[in-house]
Amino acid sequence: PCLLREIVTDECSLVGIAAGDIDLDELTNSSVRGFRIAQRGTVRNTLEPLQAAYPFDVAQAGYKIRLVTRGGASVAAIPSDDLGATDGEIGILLPVSREMDSQLPFRVSLRYTDPDREYDVGEQSVTRDEKDSLNERVMELPLSLTSAEAIKMADVLLAKEWTERVDFGPFTLPPIWRHLEAAGGNRAVNENDPRGSLYALWALRHDKDDERTALEA
Repeated sequence: PCLLREIVTDECSLVGIAAGDIDLDELTNSSVRGFRIAQRGTVRNTLEPLQAAYPFDVAQAGYKIRLVTRGGASVAAIPSDDLGATDGEIGILLPVSREMDSQLPFRVSLRYTDPDREYDVGEQSVTRDEKDSLNERVMELPLSLTSAEAIKMADVLLAKEWTERVDFGPFTLPPIWRHLEAAGGNRAVNENDPRGSLYALWALRHDKDDERTALEA
């Protein structure tokens, strides 16, 4: 087996990105039993199956590329009074959009290479009891997995689809929050909105200027 950090470093080196330009401190160094690259493409295309299997995000941090495994601890509790930093315009403090149940999968099927079946194609599925959903998502990952590993991975992927059904933002913050980064250091943000709700957010995009910081999650 190889280690996830080694694969990422090797793939980046092929396009001239040196190891010193990659921050892997917050990337869980998972063991990868086997990873097949059928044809040479972009680094992004190569890493996408790994991102699905071992959920992590990639973001720019200064002059480096930062890779962060999802699911870390919250790094900030932002009060509702800090939302909606504008030049006086009245707007929505925390825009929220939600995917309809009917658009989400009730089943995820994962196809992979099974070493216990002489590296033939294996398939594992997990199902969620959702009467309003009729969609099924089939994923083919170029990974060598046992059946137990594959079904665990499929379960995570199905849960991820439903957990990430809600999008937040963009919402603006005052300059005191300039230190927050997209996908940096497990950037889950806790937010109390005016209705008293508590949200755990994972920042996906971060734009900032001299006066305001904008996040999408």
